[in-house]
Amino acid sequence: MTSAEIYSIECNNKESLHLFLSGLFWHAYENSAYQFVKHFFSYKVHCKFVKKLGIELVYLGFPDTALSKIQGKVTEFGFTLQFLNKQHIEIKGFVPYIGFEAWKQEIFAENSSEIFKSDKEETVTEKALLLAYKEFYESSKYLFLKTGNVSKDLKFGLADKLRNECLEILEHLQCAIIGIEKLDKILVKGKLLKISIKLRLLLDFKQISIKQWFFINEKLESIKKYLRLESTNLRGCGESFLESGNLPSPETMAKV
Repeated sequence: MTSAEIYSIECNNKESLHLFLSGLFWHAYENSAYQFVKHFFSYKVHCKFVKKLGIELVYLGFPDTALSKIQGKVTEFGFTLQFLNKQHIEIKGFVPYIGFEAWKQEIFAENSSEIFKSDKEETVTEKALLLAYKEFYESSKYLFLKTGNVSKDLKFGLADKLRNECLEILEHLQCAIIGIEKLDKILVKGKLLKISIKLRLLLDFKQISIKQWFFINEKLESIKKYLRLESTNLRGCGESFLESGNLPSPETMAKV
């Protein structure tokens, strides 16, 4: 089941707890995760950003071998457990706790703190910073050239904003190299994500080719490695290949 389908279920979920099997692990998302930690066990809760939906999801997981413990608790508490299919369980019969949104914000704050701490600890060498700047400079020249002939309808609302974000990253990297500013990984991560989204739109609007799209994304991945930004991708773990906002749509891929 995709993240979009799970999110749709959870948006309408008021009194149930849903578990989804993926591989050898059962997962509870959003309000179901909240009800799980309140009624069953306080497992570690994680966040992931679903680029296709533009939303953050909270979730927890446990191995299939631990399901019997959950079933035992269901019987003990007088709840009901139903297999909707082999990979989807619904638990009912409990009084749901309120306060999910406040709890979710606390989880976000905790995870953001951990990510910031991780970024702060991973230093970038002067050589890596210089290589990232050179790579991004060449990528920016390429993007300026390829977005110069986009349709008028997309030029000011999309192409020009992409160009401005490229300039902002270039300026920041240049200032970091000469010591005027300290490298801000969070800022660069955010700008690169926005650039990736705009590239995806330009691809789907047929303003750039699939080869051009792949070429520039390979460059952006190299820049992320130089700047030790790989941890950004960890927030999207668990998504299927076609769910990533950095990938072309199935319709686009079918035409390649």
